[in-house]
Amino acid sequence: MYISNPSQHNLIGADKIFSTLPKILSPKYEGALIPIELAHKIASISDYPSAHILKLFTESRGSF
Repeated sequence: MYISNPSQHNLIGADKIFSTLPKILSPKYEGALIPIELAHKIASISDYPSAHILKLFTESRGSF
């Protein structure tokens, strides 16, 4: 059933979810959740092998 403006008691398990959120906040970034921080770190070009490829590409472009 669709509820356009649900309250907390309409959401199954919301109290458990909301009580867990403070436990998974990142100490590195204010207000960030650790799972999101980890996903961002994996996708970040600076932390991924593609950074080396990008560096090689930019160095080769300088020789033209």
